[in-house]
Amino acid sequence: MEVDFDIDAEKSKRENALKDFNLLIQSCNLGFYQSVEFVQIFIFDRNLKKSINFFSLFTFSEKEYNGNESSEFLTDKLIKISDRYSFGIIRKTFSIENIKRIFSDINNGKFFIDEDECIISDKLYLLPKTFVPKMNQKNSPLLNEVIKPNYWGDNYIIEFFDEKKIIFADCDNQREYFDKVCNYVNSSLKTISINLSKVYDRIGNIIFQFPITLYKTSIESSRDSVSFIIKNEAHPRLKVAKNLSVIIRTTFDDVISGFFSYEINELSSSQYCNVGDDNFIETTVMDKQTNLILHYSLLILMKKICYGMNIGLQNSEERIVKDENSAIKKSYSQFIRDYSFVGKSDQNSYDDLISRRNINNDILKHSDDYFVSKSDDRKNALNFLIKKFSAIDLKEICLWDPYLSPQDIFDLLYPENTGVPFRCIGSNCVKRIITDNNRFDFNELKENFLNDFHRFSNNLNVTMKFLVQHGDYGRKFHDRFLILVPIDDTALPVVYSLGTSVNSLGKYHHIIQKITNPRIILANFEELWHELDNGNCCIVEYKRGQEC
Repeated sequence: MEVDFDIDAEKSKRENALKDFNLLIQSCNLGFYQSVEFVQIFIFDRNLKKSINFFSLFTFSEKEYNGNESSEFLTDKLIKISDRYSFGIIRKTFSIENIKRIFSDINNGKFFIDEDECIISDKLYLLPKTFVPKMNQKNSPLLNEVIKPNYWGDNYIIEFFDEKKIIFADCDNQREYFDKVCNYVNSSLKTISINLSKVYDRIGNIIFQFPITLYKTSIESSRDSVSFIIKNEAHPRLKVAKNLSVIIRTTFDDVISGFFSYEINELSSSQYCNVGDDNFIETTVMDKQTNLILHYSLLILMKKICYGMNIGLQNSEERIVKDENSAIKKSYSQFIRDYSFVGKSDQNSYDDLISRRNINNDILKHSDDYFVSKSDDRKNALNFLIKKFSAIDLKEICLWDPYLSPQDIFDLLYPENTGVPFRCIGSNCVKRIITDNNRFDFNELKENFLNDFHRFSNNLNVTMKFLVQHGDYGRKFHDRFLILVPIDDTALPVVYSLGTSVNSLGKYHHIIQKITNPRIILANFEELWHELDNGNCCIVEYKRGQEC
C-alpha cells in the first residue's frame, strides 16, 4: 500500500492552521483585536469580466469596528497591463465575525469581496502559524516587506500559499506582467508598504496578519559588557498577568557566549541579567500557557562611534578645472579630514580583531562568483561563462554588447547545445559600415553579418534573434552583460557584467563578475529590446536552425 506523504503533510498542516487561527484570533492571546484591515492587489480580466487575486493581506487591528465595509480604491483607475488585463488596489475594513467567514470560505476554495467572487488559485496550501520578528539591527525577515509594519512588536501570520503562480492565462512571460504590477506598487503607491518585487514567492498568496501588542519588551545596557536589564510592560487592557518564560542567549564568532533564563508573572517587570557577555543579545519571551512567542529580538549594543569631520582651511587656494578656452569651469574648496571616536577605541581588542576577520570572511564569501583575466586567457574566460549555462534551468540567454558580431555569438553562445533561445543586442559600432556620404549603412552591415552566419555555421538547432541599435532606433549603451533567464518566472535572473566586449574576453586585464541587481538589468534589456524589435533593426532570426 502506497502512502502519499505530500497529501498527509498538507492535511496535517491545514488542520493545525485551522486550530492556530482560532487560537490567534482570541482576545488577550496576542492583543485585543476589534477589526481587520484588508488590502488587495487584484487583476481584472476583461475576457472573464472577473477579478483575480494577485496578493491579499488581512491585518488584525485594535481599532474599533465602525460598521462600514465599503471598499476604498487606492488606485484612481484600473492600471493597464495588456489588452486583456488591468490591475487595481482596494482597502476596506471587516468585522471579526466576517473575517471568520471569509477565512472559512477561502479554505473551501471561495473568495468573495463585496458579494463579487474573486478568482483564487486552485492550488492554495494552507500553512500553520508563522512567527515573523520585526526588523532588528542584524537582519530582518523578507516577509516584513509584504505585511503591515507593527511598531509595537512582532507578528504572527497564517498564510494561504499559492503553489501555482499562474495569474495570467494567455501570457508566456508571467514575470514581465508581475514586474509591471510590482514596480507600480513600489514606485507610485505610498499608502501601503507591500514590496512583492523582493518577495516574488508571495504573489497569489493570501496572508492573515496578527500583530503582537500584549507585552512591550526593552533592553538596557549596564555598560559592564557582561550584563543588561530587560523590562517587560503589559498592554494597558491586560488586567491579569501572563505566565511568561524569558530566554536570553548571547553569541559571538558563531559560538554561544552567554545564557540566561527566568520566569515572570507580573504586568510590569525589570530583570537584571548577568549573562557574561553582551554581544548579539537574542531574547525570546513566550507565554507558557499558549506556547505563543510574544517577543523576539536580536540586539547589537552600540559600544563606540567613529565619525569624520571636514575642517575648512581659511583663505585657502581652491582646486580649479578649466574649459578648453582656459575659463574656470569648476572650483573646489579644500578641507582637512579628521576622525574621532566616542566610546571604546582600542583597535586591537579581542572583539574588534574577531569582528574585522568576520567582516572580511563575509565579503569573500559573497564575492566568489567572478573571473579575473590578466591577459592571454580567452579560453578560460569563455569557459567560465559557458559553464554557467548548465547551472540552472534556462528559459533563454540574452547577450548585450555594443561590439557584438556573429563570431562573438559563435564563441560564447553556440557551445550551448540544448536549443535554449538566444536574444542578442548589438550596436552600430560593432563593425561600422560607412557609405560615401559618411553615414552608417544598416543594410550593408546586415548583409555582411548574414554572410558570416551562412559561411561559418550550419546553425543547427539554433533559435536566436539578433537586433542592432542604430540611428534613432532605441538608445545607445556601453556596458556588456550576459543575462541567464530561468524557466521559473519568479526566480531571479543571473547576470554577469563582462567587463569588456565578447571579442576581447580574456585578451586583456578585466573582470567578469556576477551582479547583485539582476532584475534591473533584465528590465532595461527588455525595454531596449521592445524599442528595437522591428525590421529596421533585425539582423537575423532563426527558429530551430531555420532562418525566418
